Amino acid sequence: VADLLREFVGEFEVEDDLTLDDAIALVRRQGGAATLLDDDQIRRLYDRYRLFVRLGYEHRPEFFGGDLTFFSASRYRGVPRSPWEWRQFVGGTIADHPVPTTHNEMGTPKALAAVARSIESRTPAAASGQYR
Repeated sequence: VADLLREFVGEFEVEDDLTLDDAIALVRRQGGAATLLDDDQIRRLYDRYRLFVRLGYEHRPEFFGGDLTFFSASRYRGVPRSPWEWRQFVGGTIADHPVPTTHNEMGTPKALAAVARSIESRTPAAASGQYR
């Protein structure tokens, strides 16, 4: 709960053994967009988050014979993950493009803009100068 709160709500000191009820109370005191959710909605979001984390660990991808363009979060907490962990599932090359953000912030407008710029710079139209 504490790591999730630090990641999504902001940088502040919380105890590692924070309960969900304590986290909800802290969100209420901090203010911001999360206060628009009621307690039950926050509990459901937390349950879904836990489900998706579990599904992520359980998923076993099939082998892909092509190349992989990977956008990694360059800011992390704990032990960093490597794009090359995908090697056993990818037959082609793996190209990593670090994005200056955390994993959980990869869906933010700022991170997605960085990904879009990277993709755009690699398109055939961009390479030929015929874009936009």
